[in-house]
Amino acid sequence: MSPERPRRVPRIGPVSERERAGGRVVVVLVLVLAILLGGGYAAAYYAAGDKLPRGTTVGGVDVGDRTAARAAWVLRQGLRDRAHRPITVTVGGRTERVTPREAGLAVDYRASVDRAVQQQSWRLSSMWDHYAGGEQLDPVVTVDEVRMDALVARLDAEDGTPPRDGAIAFHRDGPRIRAPRLGEQLDAAETGAALESAYLQDDPRADLTLHQVDPDIDAGDLAKAMTDFANPAMSGSVRLLFGRTPVRLQPSDYAPAIALRAKHGTLVPHLYESVLRRLVGDAVAADGAPVDATVALVDGRPQVVPAQRGVTYHQADVDDAFLRLITRDLGKRSLTVRSRVADARFTTRDARRLQIRDKVSSFTTYIPSTARRDTDLARAAEAVDGTVLKPGETFSLDGTVGSGPAPTTVPRSWRRRSSTRCSSPGSRTSSTRRTRRTSTATRSAGTPPRSGARWTCASATTRRTASSYTPTSRPARRRSRAPSP
Repeated sequence: MSPERPRRVPRIGPVSERERAGGRVVVVLVLVLAILLGGGYAAAYYAAGDKLPRGTTVGGVDVGDRTAARAAWVLRQGLRDRAHRPITVTVGGRTERVTPREAGLAVDYRASVDRAVQQQSWRLSSMWDHYAGGEQLDPVVTVDEVRMDALVARLDAEDGTPPRDGAIAFHRDGPRIRAPRLGEQLDAAETGAALESAYLQDDPRADLTLHQVDPDIDAGDLAKAMTDFANPAMSGSVRLLFGRTPVRLQPSDYAPAIALRAKHGTLVPHLYESVLRRLVGDAVAADGAPVDATVALVDGRPQVVPAQRGVTYHQADVDDAFLRLITRDLGKRSLTVRSRVADARFTTRDARRLQIRDKVSSFTTYIPSTARRDTDLARAAEAVDGTVLKPGETFSLDGTVGSGPAPTTVPRSWRRRSSTRCSSPGSRTSSTRRTRRTSTATRSAGTPPRSGARWTCASATTRRTASSYTPTSRPARRRSRAPSP
């Protein structure tokens, strides 16, 4: 085996000047290329600035490579026609044109542009998105809810049908049912979305649908209310006991005082307290309320009519229990009302202190007879008859007969002509009485009789009344009697 020969290692000689120069050229080229690339990237960055990405469109309008302010102006010009184009609306087979302003629709141009604005960055991906990543965006549409709601309400009123709640009314002959009715109305949210979707289209159209709407009070609610309240309430009379004074009210009496009102989808019993107060008050007054003393003319001479004691009570005690009382079973519809015996406010002694002793005057007017006139004048005479005018008081025909128009009082024109107010200053007491369209006056003792309007205020009013009913066939005759000394 021959011995291994040693390997020869080449000798590295000194680098030549030519090789050294070539290396420097390569380094310079790399540096120049890096500077060029960096400079170009920086130039592209500063060129993008705060502009929108190239190729960006909003609603089909090219707004790319522009500042936000400039892009908003361009967008406004591009959408000007479509933004004001009326929308053709069809509801229930009827068609009409609705302007965007009426629907409360508008374009927010600056907000539409701001959606496409990108935050500037040195990252390569951001630069790429700016120069090659433009998006297709929809405009930002604003909705004026007040105008939109008003439009939906108008379309509902013209083309829809509101639901009608069932109801129960109480009449003297019993309860009466008003049947519920289904309705057809637009859905506000659905209508708004359809109009907003049609807005800015080349041919804006919106087909709106009427939906069936159930009433709040339906047939089931009516049946429950009839069973729980209406039928029991009108099934029989109720008895109110004021001390020893009983008052019986029939369903026909208290029917105007009760009702069923809709509340949260159900019918709730309701009591008209003023009607019940008047009804119970009239019944108690007829049976046992205190009666004030007064002065009446008997055979032409004033006489004191004594006062009468009666019972008083709190109306709230009746109101609180009445709705429960009328729904009780027959035989249990009785209520004892807390009451007490009370004297009249104007006692017999008060009436005697007036010392009314003489009749001052009497006045009679004859007028042609008609059914309405006889009824009105008889009721007015009944209201005025027996009025006592105390010292310092003022007599008013309007205040005594009533100033509101009502078939149970005198006509409005008659009252208007008869609104003279008369008083008796300087006298101690006077009284006015009318019978069969005859007006009389009395005076207190110790006061000398006087003639004229001061002592014949009711007579003066009567003359005004008679003059408003001048007969056509024959002149009205008047007969008067001078005051007795």
